[in-house]
Amino acid sequence: MKNLLITFLIFFAGSLIMVNIVLAQEDTEALFSELTNELQEAGVSGRDIRGVGRAIKNMFQNGATKEDIKSVVLDLTQNGVHGKDFKKSINSMNDLVNDGEDPKVAGNIVSQAAHSAQLEGLRGKDLAARVHAAIQQRKQEREILRQKKREIRKKRLRRQRRYPSPGIMRRKERGKAK
Repeated sequence: MKNLLITFLIFFAGSLIMVNIVLAQEDTEALFSELTNELQEAGVSGRDIRGVGRAIKNMFQNGATKEDIKSVVLDLTQNGVHGKDFKKSINSMNDLVNDGEDPKVAGNIVSQAAHSAQLEGLRGKDLAARVHAAIQQRKQEREILRQKKREIRKKRLRRQRRYPSPGIMRRKERGKAK
């Protein structure tokens, strides 16, 4: 009876997990279709949207909101970024989100780079290159921060090994104490 109950609980938990995964995918699809409609009404080509569909859905799954993505897409298209350059910019943003960056921060980086490039008179391909460069710079900054954190952890571990806390005796010392 006990084994049957445990088996049932495991099966039930697995079913709940599967249902949540399916619901999350349905939510992502629904958000994507809503966003697609809104962007097409705003003048973004369906071809551009379909070209970055996978990246957008992935960003939704990583916590991006419809407004986050919509503002970035509109910034890029209003500045003349289309086709391959548009796809490259959105995919770069997706890479940054996959790298662990908050989707809002990634969107802000793209928008700021687009606006600064626009102020300099850049459009289209040149603007997309500026956006890509800004995202690559942020990725490098994040990698430097990770390396610094790793170094700090290593130093702490070395210090702990060198100077163990006074209440804990090592095995060798315990053996000598007896």
